Amino acid sequence: MNQMTPIKEPISQTRPPVHGELTQRAARRSELGYVHQRLVEAIDGIEDFNDAFRDFERARLSRAYLADLYSIDPNHICVCFAGDTMTGFLISGPEQGNLWYYWGYVFPEVRTPKMAMVYLRLFLEHWNNGRFHKISLYTTRTNRPTLALMKRFRFEHKCELANHVMGQDFMLFERALNRVEPGYDHGTSVSRLARFRNRMLCAFGLI
Repeated sequence: MNQMTPIKEPISQTRPPVHGELTQRAARRSELGYVHQRLVEAIDGIEDFNDAFRDFERARLSRAYLADLYSIDPNHICVCFAGDTMTGFLISGPEQGNLWYYWGYVFPEVRTPKMAMVYLRLFLEHWNNGRFHKISLYTTRTNRPTLALMKRFRFEHKCELANHVMGQDFMLFERALNRVEPGYDHGTSVSRLARFRNRMLCAFGLI
């Protein structure tokens, strides 16, 4: 459920502005715990989410689930930077040839107006790599920053989904990608060994 903004908390004025080139890369395993911490912050900060949906989304996108996505492809947990400062993340997942853009979050204490646009452009450039036939995402009608990004990057508004998940209303957007590889992936599927390893790492606080 993609939300680039809005959040309850005001942007902090206590930290100096960040400088440097805006870049992104695949997360490192050691960064997954911090990404999850900030993801929970983002979920809790969306004012028009009801409590049932917040609980659902926190449970769905657990540390173990992020670790499983990482095991499939570290680029599904993409971290963003301005120079050497981490400024946000983008989380995606595969579903039978479709790439779902789950969440994008630019940290409010370092956010600048152009960051979300640059990071989404880099994200699309990476994933337009022949593996998927389209990218999809949900957002809410009140999320004006994301709606503006959808228009700028030519995502197509497919439909509105009333009472779709835990009573929440969502808008579905899609954009074609250039799949050339034969066959389709099988969704968020990892080996039993990888799944066990990920859960043990989470259980011992290593993720």
